[in-house]
Amino acid sequence: MKEVRCAVVGCGVIGPVHAEAISKSSLARLVATVDIVPERARSLAQKYGAESWYDDYSEVLKRDDIDAVFICTPHYLHVPMIIEAAKHGKHVLVEKPLAIDSAGASTAIQACKEAGVCLEVCFQNRFNPATVALKHAIDQGTLGKLIYVTGSVNWYRRDDYYASSPWRGRWETEGGGVLINQAIHTLDLLLYFAGDVISWSATLDRLGHSNIEVEDVASIAMRFSSGAVGNLFATTCAYPGSDVRIEVAGTKGSALIEGSKLTRFETITGDTCEADDENDKPIAAAKSYYGNSHARLIEDFLESIINRRPPAITGEEGKRSIDLLDAIYREYRQRL
Repeated sequence: MKEVRCAVVGCGVIGPVHAEAISKSSLARLVATVDIVPERARSLAQKYGAESWYDDYSEVLKRDDIDAVFICTPHYLHVPMIIEAAKHGKHVLVEKPLAIDSAGASTAIQACKEAGVCLEVCFQNRFNPATVALKHAIDQGTLGKLIYVTGSVNWYRRDDYYASSPWRGRWETEGGGVLINQAIHTLDLLLYFAGDVISWSATLDRLGHSNIEVEDVASIAMRFSSGAVGNLFATTCAYPGSDVRIEVAGTKGSALIEGSKLTRFETITGDTCEADDENDKPIAAAKSYYGNSHARLIEDFLESIINRRPPAITGEEGKRSIDLLDAIYREYRQRL
């Protein structure tokens, strides 16, 4: 296979980002778009040169000439759509989160394994030059033994953000609140840098939005398998919002990522770390806080299909954050 024929499923907020990246790739062709709102599917197809558009997902799955689907739908639809795609032999790139709970994530992963199709989860920030450089430095021991990793996601969402898309803010459809939606990228990077969480303590609450069921503020203290300790604070109540911050410290030095940039890297030994972001150009359809790495992740997905190798962010990798959130949410909901 020299070209992967693709369909984007869900043409709302994030779908256009995937469509643009596919249209610019030499490895792929955007063949179809799908959305329950016909005009959205039609408009995206026309903008990026797709030959077909549908308002019914099953129509895409029936086509033998479509190799991969890009699932950009609300959270609760991810697992059933992955399962159906796998049954029809389609490779899958799914937006975060992989699922709204661990059981669903396991089911989706197993369905793709049994069908022999590729499954990649869209944690595009792992491909940011700052992430790549810092991960390499950690793995090489440049910062020494890890002591702590911290993350903060201080964002703001108005009530109409939730009201305009009723699936948001509901346990059954979003799976949670600020942690599973806004902060899951940051949580994924903390796990990527420091390893799985072996113990944790969490405080969650709904303090700023009266029209939702889920948490809009959360604080998690964690110990990681690397031995490091850390925490994640996240909220959608912090007007006007600020850049995501991730700080990592070890016995030899520390580093700071703000937004998608490595803004500090200092070591006792004088070792440096450079993030190669000269060509870090954003996708036009993307919001600034998405970072610039959707195209890199999509290229990885396409190459994994063509070269028949595992993708960089497998279903198992995507499940790591879900496993932790599932445990945190179960404890939180028992207290409600």
